Amino acid sequence: MARILIIDDSLLMRLKTRAILEKGRHEVIEALNGEDGLSKMTEKKPECVILDLLMPDMNGPDVLRKMRELKIDMPVIVCSADIQETTKKECFDLGIKKFLNKPPQEMELLDAVNTYCNH
Repeated sequence: MARILIIDDSLLMRLKTRAILEKGRHEVIEALNGEDGLSKMTEKKPECVILDLLMPDMNGPDVLRKMRELKIDMPVIVCSADIQETTKKECFDLGIKKFLNKPPQEMELLDAVNTYCNH
């Protein structure tokens, strides 16, 4: 079981992702945006982050850059509808572990979480 932070501005996607993760017996923390997510990373100490890219105010790549700047080192799995190769490359260059298309498929998400988020 891992403590996982979901950062996504879509309530529907947070609920869907939460349901999958809880089925896998993981503890879930939610954040509505990048700023909220960054503060929950330091407060709640999740083992892993599931990050949306397209959010208002602070998008996913901005969150990844800020994590680097603040030296927050934890595995990040991106889950996004933006599947352009340039976007994927940018995210991997910023240190993500896995890129999943939205909506996440149950087994694909659980496999990624079990691979990268359990210590």
